[in-house]
Amino acid sequence: MSSPALQHDSSSPQVSRDPAKEIREHLRPAHVTTFDSGLVDIGALAADDTINLRDTSRLRRFADDANSDDPHTAKAGMNALLGVATRFADLIAAGNANGAFKVCGALVTRSDLLYSFKMGRGKFVPVFHAISKTMIQLIEAAPGLRVGNAVSRTETTEAAPMKVEITGMPSRATTSTIERNQAGEITSTVQVEADL
Repeated sequence: MSSPALQHDSSSPQVSRDPAKEIREHLRPAHVTTFDSGLVDIGALAADDTINLRDTSRLRRFADDANSDDPHTAKAGMNALLGVATRFADLIAAGNANGAFKVCGALVTRSDLLYSFKMGRGKFVPVFHAISKTMIQLIEAAPGLRVGNAVSRTETTEAAPMKVEITGMPSRATTSTIERNQAGEITSTVQVEADL
């Protein structure tokens, strides 16, 4: 006898010919989180600061925003938390790979985080908590752990002045026309410049 899943029952509804359409119909917009790379970068920078300063309070504002009733604020908070979590996952994976430290057990990966993020808050939050717990344990176990910047902070640095040298200009003629009223006051001026 075959398993019930393989039996054909003519009274059951037909299987959809378009599985992608079926999936789209079950994923309501409220469950799908959109990605904002700028906010993810901000979260990655905050992750570095959290590790280097040993201060997790910096992440509270992201968590508060993620729990906001305002959808735009919630999106911003979720994206920043994704940046924090992916930076934590990347650092843990790199440290394990190069032997700087050894974290045992099943590790949360960047792929796990991205997938759970796209699935929505209900899937992402537990994965975020797992990677955060691992990172906090690592920070406590390795007090000398410091990391470099995850993202270039170019917006805060000034560009060096550029040397500009004028090597030549064409000859130029300027013609000015001034109109005056009967009292001798200027009523209008026209100035025309032209290269010769």
